[in-house]
Amino acid sequence: MTDSRHAGAARHLDVLRATVDFDSTDQATQAMFEAWAQRETWRARSEALPLVVGVDPARFETLDPERAEAAEHLWRMLASGLKLDPDRDSAVSPLHVRAWAQAAGIALPRALGRLLDFISSVLPPAAMPDAQADTELLVLRAQERETLLGAALMLVTKEPASCIGDDGRHDSRRIARLILSRSLLWFPLGPPLASAAEIEALIGRWIDGAGHR
Repeated sequence: MTDSRHAGAARHLDVLRATVDFDSTDQATQAMFEAWAQRETWRARSEALPLVVGVDPARFETLDPERAEAAEHLWRMLASGLKLDPDRDSAVSPLHVRAWAQAAGIALPRALGRLLDFISSVLPPAAMPDAQADTELLVLRAQERETLLGAALMLVTKEPASCIGDDGRHDSRRIARLILSRSLLWFPLGPPLASAAEIEALIGRWIDGAGHR
């Protein structure tokens, strides 16, 4: 999704969340999201859409024209992202919705996001539908690249001498090895998906692009 489409989704969400306590983790909100997170599937339009907004589907209303228009636009984005027929209220898994929201740059309600993050962390990829597992993997890979580059930036900033090769230039292999030797700092739940060679290549491209010499 392009930046303009990200901005469009944000505008629609702002309208729909105008009266929603998006960050609430009170007992009633937590219980509501827990009940929904335990379901294997949601109806995409009548359930997933309100939950992304942060509202119990039974209480989701779009009576005024502005909210109705925002809901319609957001629904079209969700349906397109999940490759669903926009004229049907198809079933979709909660983790598939989570993956779409992450790829679209949409923050889920705090309580719901925490629940789905936990479920995703304990559910093996083999247990997911193929398309969903592929989407989850793409999101995880993107998040991992951000973490790796953040780690590289920290190292070249705070430990420059450890990142310089014999030729006096930043050495992607040394930086990659440093990251992997301290991987628990950045990947406390398990080692990165990328191999050492992939990490070195990623950092090498970053060094070339950023002009770190």
